[in-house]
Amino acid sequence: MPRVLLIEDDRAVREGVALALRRQGHDVAAAETGEEGLERLRSFRPDVVVLDLMLPGMPGLDVCRAMRADTRLAVNGSDELADLSHTFNETAAALEESVAELRGMEARARRFAADVSHELRTPLAAMAAVTDVLDEDAARLDPDTATAVRLISEETVKLARLVDDLMEISRFDAGAEILRQADLFVTHAGAGGSQEGLATATPMIAVPQAADQFGNAEVLQGLGVAKCVPTEEATAGTLRETALALLGDPEAARRLKDLQAGGRRIPRGRPHRGRTARSSGPEAVPRRAVAPRRARLTN
Repeated sequence: MPRVLLIEDDRAVREGVALALRRQGHDVAAAETGEEGLERLRSFRPDVVVLDLMLPGMPGLDVCRAMRADTRLAVNGSDELADLSHTFNETAAALEESVAELRGMEARARRFAADVSHELRTPLAAMAAVTDVLDEDAARLDPDTATAVRLISEETVKLARLVDDLMEISRFDAGAEILRQADLFVTHAGAGGSQEGLATATPMIAVPQAADQFGNAEVLQGLGVAKCVPTEEATAGTLRETALALLGDPEAARRLKDLQAGGRRIPRGRPHRGRTARSSGPEAVPRRAVAPRRARLTN
């Protein structure tokens, strides 16, 4: 008797299809979720799987990919069930290609968002510094001009936060997994990078260059989980000495674990006053440098 595994979350559809299959002489096992379906797949060993792609929890495409990795439906003979099994295998292969293509498109979209947001950071940092000065002088301007200045300042802050959010999303997508394998994180201390370090409990060397990075660097150093190094002093020797001191501090590791467990986040706010944006040319310290856990720092 042909064995059919039915994975469908809608009860009426599931019971109706199962009844129809049983009346046609099939041995049917039904599952409501993708996770349950994978468990039944291993125990029931069906000849055919009827799968709904729109499932709660684990989507049908992920279930299909897991099934393909786990087993392929054997095609024996030339009857209707064999044709159905053959069609299923072909469909699974086509779906896998579609998923790979969609993943590639998603990766390119994320890369585009990351590139755009990163390129906007430098002009936005300059704009934020200028609007800080304008805010301070707004009281001495005529009312209409003062209102316009404050409006520009508020919208600049909103845009800066939007760009920070985009960068934070892209950094978490691409960087958090890397940081989990690292001993140390060298960062400009932007909101996204700072949060990555806290979320992964990675000690940080902060080399701030613009706007809110200075304030974030002071917060991280105040928490005892980072060391601040001015850009003009960020030589290879200085970074090495700072890294050795930070990695040799057991209290820094303990504080990072405590902050990670508590879900500590860097507070968002206006750019740190009293600082001006610095250009990030080829001589500037890279946005971040990661020392792999297997790497060793020697004297």
